[in-house]
Amino acid sequence: MTETQGAAGAGDPRAAAFTRLLGIIDRLRGPGGCPWDRDQSLPALAPHLLEEAYEVADALLDGDRARTAGELGDLLMNILLAARIAEDAGDFSLEQVAAGIADKLVRRHPHVFARLQVEGVEGVLRNWEEIKRQERRNDADSSTFAGIPAALPALLRACRMAEKAARVGFRWPDAAAALAKLDEEVGELKAALAGGDAAQAEEELGDVLFCAVVVARHAGVDPEMALRRTSARFAERFRYLEERLGAPLPAASLEDMLRLWREAKDRAGADPLLDAAPEEWRAAVRGLRRSRSTLLASVRDLPADLIARRPEAGGGEWPIAAVLEHLARGEALVALRLERALAELAGRGPLAPFPAEGLLLRPPLCPLPSEAASLAAPEETRPAGGAARSELLAGLERSRQELLALVPRLARVDPRGVRTAHDRYGELNALQWFSLVERHERRHVAQIERIRRSFASAGAG
Repeated sequence: MTETQGAAGAGDPRAAAFTRLLGIIDRLRGPGGCPWDRDQSLPALAPHLLEEAYEVADALLDGDRARTAGELGDLLMNILLAARIAEDAGDFSLEQVAAGIADKLVRRHPHVFARLQVEGVEGVLRNWEEIKRQERRNDADSSTFAGIPAALPALLRACRMAEKAARVGFRWPDAAAALAKLDEEVGELKAALAGGDAAQAEEELGDVLFCAVVVARHAGVDPEMALRRTSARFAERFRYLEERLGAPLPAASLEDMLRLWREAKDRAGADPLLDAAPEEWRAAVRGLRRSRSTLLASVRDLPADLIARRPEAGGGEWPIAAVLEHLARGEALVALRLERALAELAGRGPLAPFPAEGLLLRPPLCPLPSEAASLAAPEETRPAGGAARSELLAGLERSRQELLALVPRLARVDPRGVRTAHDRYGELNALQWFSLVERHERRHVAQIERIRRSFASAGAG
């Protein structure tokens, strides 16, 4: 499709709606319009634009499509108002704004509008950076970091800087090296604090935080999401303190508050399922629950349409929806095999209906290759647009419940005696199966995080 073929037609309802909105903005800024709109300047709009952008981001993460549409409208209104203010001052026009971004998009997508061939998302990003570098050749600031706004929140700005530095080869070879550097910076922070030098402590703390961002990049972790989740856990535990002591907190001793804090952590980690289980089963189940918690945290804030989309057009990655269903179906199969092995060991007859077996019998929402296939999906694999997030997560919940429901029965026998065959690894005992399920899930969580980053990078300007 050429640029012309992709253009909106004269009867496009989007163009009509946009034209109406432009007329309203012109009316608000024109003679007899709104005093507030007529009084605005570009610097005065800056905080409004930031606030609206954050509200859009919140709506996107909430997955509320109606709210997202409204917040995008608010942001669009502020953008058009800024362009009209600039036009009134003779600085630039909306036409120049639209033409400029249109030219930039065409220039930076030669794999779409020209004949350049690129390999997947990574190839697109490498070419994008090279085009941006060429565009900056005549700029006063041609640094790798020239396009990163100074007004970004500090954590996000550090992430962008670490990513851009890594793309030009300035990076630690692996997570272990990055972690060693973090340890070094923590040591320097301790020395600065011991010396009582506040300015030096600030500098060293900044180094620690930046190194933590670099470690997160190597670990495939989004530091923004990690900090959000830690903050949520902190708030939950702190509310437990307030419930026990009364809010606002009275003059309780630090010892009492720490005792209740540990109690809150213990409550979160309480596991009645394992009260009488041997330690080897405690470790296995804790591992499964940690991996599932990490998985759910990875997809909870993702919009449904992003879950269903392929990460790259014509590439080999599965959509996230396919990853989720693959995990649920694979786990249901493991639970069913172990259930049959237990029944055979006990000399029981035919199995009662097995709830998670429904996952294996129904046609998949997201067509997959065979169970033994690698992470690379064939070109013809396509996500099902109707695969709802709630149904996918419900499948994961059912499969995990079925697997964990076997624990009390497995714990009463020697789990090494409950054996069933794996297509690739041969015969495995129950503990080996649980360990394999956890490793499989963690591998796919890493896949999901990489897909998340590929979408985020592709959407970054």
